[in-house]
Amino acid sequence: MGSQNRWRIRLKVWLEIDGHPVIGEGRLAMLAAIDEKGSIIDAARQLDISYRRIRGAISDMEASMGTCLVKTHRGGVQGGGAKLTPHARALVQKYMKVVREFSVNGEFRSPSENNKKLPPNGRNCHSVSMGG
Repeated sequence: MGSQNRWRIRLKVWLEIDGHPVIGEGRLAMLAAIDEKGSIIDAARQLDISYRRIRGAISDMEASMGTCLVKTHRGGVQGGGAKLTPHARALVQKYMKVVREFSVNGEFRSPSENNKKLPPNGRNCHSVSMGG
């Protein structure tokens, strides 16, 4: 027993473009909630975060990627709504693939990888080509 059984290895994975974070666990949860609820407001309620925070995250992701990720429509008889675009679904799939690779292998290796050692802490930074 002892203290060795209390240790766990945890990884935090996110994808970035030109050094700007695009998607990680939090933004994945936001996109998943929007997809499930069909509404940004309902997604915000489900996640117990503000509507403004989700809209800001969507705007940041869209600006980084240069493409629309969430299509919205206003009110009307049946109310407004939101849905993920094919670009958002592709982003989610790419992110989930990278997360699976890390959880299975402990690291991600691909032909397009640019692996840099970052002194002085020795962390590895893995850059993966997202395609265009």
